[in-house]
Amino acid sequence: MAGDVDTWSLTAGLARKLTEEFGADAVIYADSIPQDFRTPSFYVRQISGGFTALRGRRYRLDAVVMLTYFPEDHANEEQKEILGVLSRLYPAVEYIAGEDGVPVRAESMSHEITDHELHMTLSYSLCVFRRYDRGAKMQVLHQIQHVKETGNGK
Repeated sequence: MAGDVDTWSLTAGLARKLTEEFGADAVIYADSIPQDFRTPSFYVRQISGGFTALRGRRYRLDAVVMLTYFPEDHANEEQKEILGVLSRLYPAVEYIAGEDGVPVRAESMSHEITDHELHMTLSYSLCVFRRYDRGAKMQVLHQIQHVKETGNGK
């Protein structure tokens, strides 16, 4: 159960998994793609998400992440390269380390190949326990107690 709301940790965890699988020289873009980007490369971005109250301070955090792979420019080999990368991606990104290193499993994974690019959609959900500041605690309580006497002497 994660400690607080941080959807960026899912994107960062996915980038770490890509680096583990494809090596330190894998090019991964997360914020934006520059005009003269290098290939082969990956682009990771969260495309949608949700935050649902469950009970008390527990919430469900949903995130849909789009992972795009841009292959090298080959004349006729792009499809072969994309399918080779795809066969490594499914097992690699099924579990990622979310916040605090807690493993998060993809609930659904799908892919589509368009315009010589691989677009993979991953859906992650995790339970979040929100922290809150309880404020200052009471210091010392002084209590004064009196016994009420009745008029009949009892």
